[in-house]
Amino acid sequence: MTLEAALLMSFFLLTVNLLFYFFYLMEFQVELQFALEKEVRKTVCQTVPSDWSSGVLLMRMKSELEGKETGITLGTGGIRLTENRNDGDEEILDVTAVFEAGPDASLLGPLRGRYLQRCRRRFWTGQSYIEQRGSGESEEDAEYVYVTPNGTVYHDRRDCTYLMLSVRAVSSGALSGLRNSDGDKYKPCETCMKGMTVSEIVYIADSGRRYHSIRNCSGLNRWVMKIAKTEAAGLGACTRCGR
Repeated sequence: MTLEAALLMSFFLLTVNLLFYFFYLMEFQVELQFALEKEVRKTVCQTVPSDWSSGVLLMRMKSELEGKETGITLGTGGIRLTENRNDGDEEILDVTAVFEAGPDASLLGPLRGRYLQRCRRRFWTGQSYIEQRGSGESEEDAEYVYVTPNGTVYHDRRDCTYLMLSVRAVSSGALSGLRNSDGDKYKPCETCMKGMTVSEIVYIADSGRRYHSIRNCSGLNRWVMKIAKTEAAGLGACTRCGR
């Protein structure tokens, strides 16, 4: 019994340690994406395509992330930036942040992984997107829509409730009696609640369908981009604001 108890306790402590690690890793990924988006936007507004430097961009990102790597260990080389090819379109800054992370423990194999986070923005050169593409329509006549990086639909309105989330903290005990704006019950988030027990306080959005254990879960954040509707080919229209 002593041996069994020692083995079970060791396995339990290892499992808890791994859960905490991946929780910290998820938080770091959110912070990294915010830093990447912020510095790329700043770069495309302040420089021209021929003058931007990946070294300067990475240095600014690291400065933005200073002190936010608590709880995780980055692999050899830390965060690296790679530029993606855009079929010769030099007006687009498209970079991917690459890093390796994972616990030092090995459970049926190494647990370290390679992670990629991407941001794509057009340099502000004074020309409109329509002028650069050589379209016959004017910028005033062009129709624009709003999309998110991993979204499957486009939105006609920037203030669509799917994009403008109203987040509030509630007691987990009250979840059973709460409904979203569509009258549906809230279900656990597939990202931040996976393998986690429900905490005393959770976060919900009136127009959302999930409840979350952390306020900065990626399911509660929206990185919204304004693009020409012609570039949204393959995306469906939002059921709330789309036409």
